[in-house]
Amino acid sequence: MREHISDITEAVLVSIINAKRRLNQEIDYHSATWTQISFAVKLRDGYKCRQCGARLGLRVHHINPLNKGGTHLPSNLITLCRHCHSLRHKK
Repeated sequence: MREHISDITEAVLVSIINAKRRLNQEIDYHSATWTQISFAVKLRDGYKCRQCGARLGLRVHHINPLNKGGTHLPSNLITLCRHCHSLRHKK
C-alpha cells in the first residue's frame, strides 16, 4: 500500500515541480510546495531516519545537492534525523 501511495505522490509532486520549473520559480523551503514534498518523503520513509531509524527531529536531505545538479524530486530526497543530517553535511 505504501508503495502505491508513494507512486501517486511522486507523480503529483513531479508535476508540481515541473510546473514551477517551467515558470522559472525556485522552491522556497518555507513554501507550501516544499511542505508537500517533505511530507511525501517522510511518509514514504515511514516517518523515520533512513540511516539510524530515529523518529524525532526529522529532516529531508538532498542526496545529490542542488548545487551539483540535484533536484527536489522525491527520488533525490531521503529522510534523516537531525544528527544524521548534520553528519552528512560534514562529509
